[in-house]
Amino acid sequence: MERHRAASLLAATLIVVLILATLLNYRSAQRARVSMNDALIAEQEAVAEGRRARRAEQAAKLSERRAAESESARLALSDFLTKDVLAAARPKGDRGGLGINVKLRDAILAAAEKLNHRFKDQPRVEALARHELGVTLRLIGEYQLAARQFELAWRSRSRLLGSTHVDSLSSHNSFAVALNGLGEADKAIEHLQALIPRCSNSLGEDAELTMTVWNNLGQAYFQTGQHELAVETFRKTLLGRRKVLGLDDPI
Repeated sequence: MERHRAASLLAATLIVVLILATLLNYRSAQRARVSMNDALIAEQEAVAEGRRARRAEQAAKLSERRAAESESARLALSDFLTKDVLAAARPKGDRGGLGINVKLRDAILAAAEKLNHRFKDQPRVEALARHELGVTLRLIGEYQLAARQFELAWRSRSRLLGSTHVDSLSSHNSFAVALNGLGEADKAIEHLQALIPRCSNSLGEDAELTMTVWNNLGQAYFQTGQHELAVETFRKTLLGRRKVLGLDDPI
C-alpha cells in the first residue's frame, strides 16, 4: 500500500513537472514571438523612416532644382525682353534696333522670330516667352498673332509638362480666348469644353483657372447666340467664385 501511494505521488509529481515545463516552454516561446514581432516592427519602422528621409531629401533637391530653374528662366526671359523686344525701339541697325518709331506689334513679331534660336536649349522658357508675347498681342487686338503664340506655347508645354499641367492648361485657355476674339467661337467652345474636366480633375472645381475657363466658355456661348447656356454658365461661375472668394469680393 505504501509503495502504491509512493508511486502515485511520484506520478503526480512528474505530471506537475511536465505541466510546469510545458507552461514555461509556452511562455518562453510566447516571449520569443513577442521579441521577434517587436524586432520586426522596429525593422519596418526603420525602413519606413529611411524611406521618409530619402523622400524628404529628394523633395528638397527637387525644390532646390525648381528654384534654380525658375531663377534661370526669369533671367533668360528678362534678357530676351531687354535685348529682343525693348531693343527694337533703338535707331534702325543699332544693336537690333528697328527704328525709334517702331510699333509694338512689329517689335514683338521680330522678337518672336528669334525665339527658336535664343531658347533652343530652354524649351520651357521659350514656351513661357511665347505665352507672354501672346498676352501682349491679344491686349493690343492682334488676335490672330496671339492665337499662334498661344497655340505654340500650349503644345510645347503639353509635350514637356503634360496636358494637365497648370501651365499647359493656362496656355490652352488663352488659345481658346484668342479664337473667340477672332470670331471663331465654335472652335473656342470645343477647346473650352475639353478644358473643363481637365482643370476640374487636375486643379479642382473651385480653382481660379477652372472658374476662368467656365467664364470664358460662357462668353463663347454668348458669342454664338446660345444665351441660355451663357447665362447658366455665368451663374455657375458666379456661384463658384462666391464660394471661394466670398460675397464681398468684386469679382
